[in-house]
Amino acid sequence: MYLNKYIKITAIIAFLIFNIGLTYLSFPIYSGSNILFLSLFLISNSYIYYSYKFSGLFLDKTLSIFLWLGFFYKLCVITIFNTSFPEGGGAFSYSSNDFDKLLKFSSIGILSFLIASILFNKIIKLPKSFQIKENNTLLLFYKKKRDYIFVLFFILILFVGGTNFYLGFYQKGLLQSFEINFYLGAFLKWMLLFGLTSISCLVLEYELKVFKKLSIYVLFLFFFELAFTNLSLLSRSMIFGGSAVIFSVYLNYEDKILKDKLINSLILNFSILFIIFALLIFPINKIRNSSFIDALYTAKENARQMLEGGEIRNIEIKKIIESNISDEEKIEIISRKIVNKENQILELNENIERIIFVIKNRFVGLDGVAAVTSYPKPNFDLFKRALKEEFNPNLYGFYQRTFVIPFENNNETDYKRSSERHYGIIIPGIISFLSYSGSLTFLAISLIVVHFFCSFIELMSRKLSFNSVIFSSFIGFVLGYRLIHFGYLPKQSYLILLAIILTIVTIFLIKYLIIKYLK
Repeated sequence: MYLNKYIKITAIIAFLIFNIGLTYLSFPIYSGSNILFLSLFLISNSYIYYSYKFSGLFLDKTLSIFLWLGFFYKLCVITIFNTSFPEGGGAFSYSSNDFDKLLKFSSIGILSFLIASILFNKIIKLPKSFQIKENNTLLLFYKKKRDYIFVLFFILILFVGGTNFYLGFYQKGLLQSFEINFYLGAFLKWMLLFGLTSISCLVLEYELKVFKKLSIYVLFLFFFELAFTNLSLLSRSMIFGGSAVIFSVYLNYEDKILKDKLINSLILNFSILFIIFALLIFPINKIRNSSFIDALYTAKENARQMLEGGEIRNIEIKKIIESNISDEEKIEIISRKIVNKENQILELNENIERIIFVIKNRFVGLDGVAAVTSYPKPNFDLFKRALKEEFNPNLYGFYQRTFVIPFENNNETDYKRSSERHYGIIIPGIISFLSYSGSLTFLAISLIVVHFFCSFIELMSRKLSFNSVIFSSFIGFVLGYRLIHFGYLPKQSYLILLAIILTIVTIFLIKYLIIKYLK
């Protein structure tokens, strides 16, 4: 994809002005150390500059943007609007000392990623962008089988997305509706999380390598897969995954495509992505709201409390309780009387308010570090206990019930759900998680090791996919996005790593067999 150089310069200048504006508005009223505030500003922006100017890893581009949003941007928003941490700050008192400790851990965390990136790029000698070469057999195979690939991919999207949506097997913030075959469930999760988008990346790449442009059919498959998958998942993160793929196409193919074709324009494709996202956000919000807040479920819980001796003022309900029918019948009748399903309907202004709230507050980072660094007794035992955490739908996550709930005037660790399937958790993020010990040294060393490990996986995905740079960039995005949203059931991280490795190996084997037997 291509971008007009004047638009590119304008975008860079706009980001700089936005940065300066945030600093100008928040710096004078920030209650902590001015030096630490400026340090966070310099480190977070330096990581962005290095990742886009010098790093050959898409992992860095993902991490730097999300770390800037989750830390510096969020700090400025909280300071300017004088608000508390939306996900809960635990024991954080909003004093200058608490802010100083928060910014020390935050700055060291981001700086560790930056140092790791510089070291990895120097040691491995990664160029900013690789020479995009391709085996002629693979190019010829794609050219001949292109139509068949399109049809099969479209059928696969419909099957995976439709099956998951109908069964309610894997959806954000919800427990699965019922058990299904293990292998089918694993296949659905694999495809939904990054399997389908990985195929999209390969199709986009070969379309560009063979024809030096994107056809309307390929773009349709790409956008349809994103939209249908995220609708099936009830996820609002489509904008991130879609942007990552589109931007990786631009970074790797800007100088290798036909620039007289409007369909190759970065601005056009970003506009299409944003329009689809804007159109999907309303039905997804509505479905999520009706799934998260089941008025009948809540009413039944209230009815049970009434039967157990809760306060009852309604004469009609009192008569039902004093009747001779069974308790289950009483619960059913009472719940039907007190239910009000109109509360499940989201008006336009409510949708807009939710979107604005997400833009202002939902980037992961500062909240988690604030709750952890203000915890009275950080130690390595907390870190060990977190690593052993098991899934329990009746309890809040370890981070929430350890660092947030005990200090938020509510020590109830039993999960309070508003529907039978509702189960949402707060995610601390990788910097917060590695701060459980209270040691800055452990935090820095751990983050450098983690970065090297993830960088190696992205590098291997590029080599084993026969230099499919869009696919390897997407793998880098997935790894970076997972690190930013790390901290819940950490010992199960091996599952996502195995799925990524399985995807890389599968692509390698398919390409290898095509080259060997169709040469």
